[in-house]
Amino acid sequence: MRLFFIQGGSRLKRDSDGNWYTDSNFNNSVWDRYKVLCDELIVVLRREERVYDPSYAKEHFSPVDERGMRLVDVPDLYSPVANFFNPGLRRQVRAAINKAVDECDKAIIHSGGNFYLAHLGERRRKVNSPHPSEMTGFIYEGLAIPRNGAEL
Repeated sequence: MRLFFIQGGSRLKRDSDGNWYTDSNFNNSVWDRYKVLCDELIVVLRREERVYDPSYAKEHFSPVDERGMRLVDVPDLYSPVANFFNPGLRRQVRAAINKAVDECDKAIIHSGGNFYLAHLGERRRKVNSPHPSEMTGFIYEGLAIPRNGAEL
């Protein structure tokens, strides 16, 4: 079974040797929890365009053990902000998500509330396939809309 995983907050980082890293919130012990559920874990994350020095990356980020998983790096539509309004980048993201979704048996949406996750849900509904959501954080803060510019 192939399991698709998407999360819209974290970014993939790479070093000049071609190794991939994530923020510490997605270390290999987290990936291992999902890998035991499937034969292949397909992970879609935004990629950071900066390429890091290998020693800096090893010190500041979590290396990704790619055994049993396939990383799909997509453009970051939120940084810089102008990317969000770029139709070409949006098409690239949609195409990458569609391809990965069509190759998987099940999908997990980790957290909610951005372009990447909304498109996955839309695609899974089109192919009539269930997709569990793993919500993290405080639900009120994630869904509340501040009024009159007030901070939560």
